[in-house]
Amino acid sequence: MVAQKIPIREPKAEVLFALLAVFSLVSGVIMSLAVHLDNSSRGRIGLVTTAIVVGGFAVGWRLARRGRRWLTDTGSGFVYHSVNGAIKFDDHEVVGIGSHVLLEYASGVPVSAARVAVIATNNPVLPQIEVRYSFEPEADPLGFLFDRLGGQVRQESLATFAAGGEIRGSGWRLNADGLYVRAAGSERKIPFAHLVTAEVIDRHACVWGRSAPEPLVRVPEESLNAAILVEIIGTSDFEPELKSGFGRLLFERERRWSPSSLLLWWLGTLMLLGMGGTALINSRATGTLAFGAIASFLGVALSLYWFASRRTVLRAYANGLRVAQPLAEREVCFDEVISFAYSVVRQHVTTNHVTSYVGTFVVFRLWLRDRGTFCYEFSTTTRDRAVEMIRDRLARRLAAEWRRQVFDKKLRAWCSGVTFTYKGLSVPGRHGFVPYKQIAGWAVHDGICCVRGTDGTELATLLCSEPDFYPGLNLLDQLIAPKKEDES
Repeated sequence: MVAQKIPIREPKAEVLFALLAVFSLVSGVIMSLAVHLDNSSRGRIGLVTTAIVVGGFAVGWRLARRGRRWLTDTGSGFVYHSVNGAIKFDDHEVVGIGSHVLLEYASGVPVSAARVAVIATNNPVLPQIEVRYSFEPEADPLGFLFDRLGGQVRQESLATFAAGGEIRGSGWRLNADGLYVRAAGSERKIPFAHLVTAEVIDRHACVWGRSAPEPLVRVPEESLNAAILVEIIGTSDFEPELKSGFGRLLFERERRWSPSSLLLWWLGTLMLLGMGGTALINSRATGTLAFGAIASFLGVALSLYWFASRRTVLRAYANGLRVAQPLAEREVCFDEVISFAYSVVRQHVTTNHVTSYVGTFVVFRLWLRDRGTFCYEFSTTTRDRAVEMIRDRLARRLAAEWRRQVFDKKLRAWCSGVTFTYKGLSVPGRHGFVPYKQIAGWAVHDGICCVRGTDGTELATLLCSEPDFYPGLNLLDQLIAPKKEDES
């Protein structure tokens, strides 16, 4: 099979420059012709100006084309291509790597993917290669290359560290003495004994210490040797000793008004205030005065609402959540959560009989012990795996309590009428009681979960948006998992 050259710099800039050049040419010609009808000298000036603009864009387009790069996987290395020629690398010349695959979703299904990566080599001519390319999901043309290089770099880095050597990454270096972090032109040492846990969260490799909730180091997952840093330090269940008891800060989400929504909001507010003020000043009729007062009141109310909700920050900790707004802040400790629901609604718009996916609306609702409910809502066009991680952590917490109840031979209601018992599931309908050994597993599609038996029959259908669906699913996985004594 002939090795294929894969572009690793997408030529979007070329298309942009070409479009700008065409636009400038057309608009310049039209302007020049219009002016030429009145004054020939102005027409000539216009043509010269248009030529300069088009020439500038043409030069930029040429520069963009010269910036194109390609990679070819040779099986034991790779070839880096550019307009200046090709450079061949063997696998052993790679000394560091960072890589991450981004997925774009539509209606919950991956429709495109992009790899962002960096390759460090011991070649002085080209010590670092930056990579970004798009591909169809599950059809990565350079997937084998990055898997092979990643495995090699991991093995060599772990051996180097075990022998007392040093591992370097983007803005940090790690050895037996500790982690050295560069920031603001200086380097700070963190003793290795103070590094307690590391984890990849929200597309970042994070390292935490003993006494602070914020990570000591937070670098992009695709940065150089980020995965090696996490593996060497290791992930543990350690939580800092803090007064709040919330533990480590995992990630933050900031929700602001979009510029278009903000513009429409303020135009409506100013219109109401203007109408109200005009009616109050220029009219003596009771009806008009009432209209002015109502319009002014609504304008002021809209302004106050915007101020109160213009910025919302969600801070997710290992043991709780904080939501901060300009006028209020609310905290939720996971220990006080007795139930939760996580619903996903995919939104579509139909225009001229064509339906298009526009985004997904997610509602995360928690029921608290003696404190009512807590709700966090957001819209996204991709999967928010960080929020899903919080959902799954909370599901494991509740599932552990459910498991204790079931093993105490107590009934535990799930959803859709399904109940956990000590020996099996109680399912409404003709199946009735189903032992756990007769449950093969489950599958989720479009927000509906089907639990199937070992004979292939559909035992129960549940909505993923129902309260306590995810804790029950976690418990079901534990109860139907094969036990070691059964395998022997």
